[in-house]
Amino acid sequence: MSAYATTFSDLTATLAGCASPITVVRDGQFERAICDGERIGWFVESNAYPGEWKWSACGTSGYETSRAACIKAIEKLAPEWRAHRASDEAYRAEIDAMGEPLRSLAIERDRAALRLEIERARTVRRPDDLLAAEEAYRNAVMAFDSAERAKAEAA
Repeated sequence: MSAYATTFSDLTATLAGCASPITVVRDGQFERAICDGERIGWFVESNAYPGEWKWSACGTSGYETSRAACIKAIEKLAPEWRAHRASDEAYRAEIDAMGEPLRSLAIERDRAALRLEIERARTVRRPDDLLAAEEAYRNAVMAFDSAERAKAEAA
């Protein structure tokens, strides 16, 4: 076994943020980084930059000089990504635990917030669309708050 392979296997065996080591599986031209049975990223030798590897994981991507460096970059992102995902799952469980009509109003409020963020992030701003998104968000928040108050008063 080469020194490179030993370093590579040592690195994959000691990655933090995963309950088990990351395994690398070849899938066509890509190499998939898998942890706990879940694909968390990929890397591939770059065609644009010879000798470099392009990687992507957890909504972030970049270039590294070796496979081991790609795995290390993916390893750094895994704990934050898992914490964010756990937070999202807890929020979804909280929404699911709400009774109607609060659940529907909370979902509509979140959709309005997303539409508003999309409008704010546009490169070419459309003032009428932004105003409409802001108004829809305000209305959704007011509807949710009033339903929440009505439920509290009824209790």
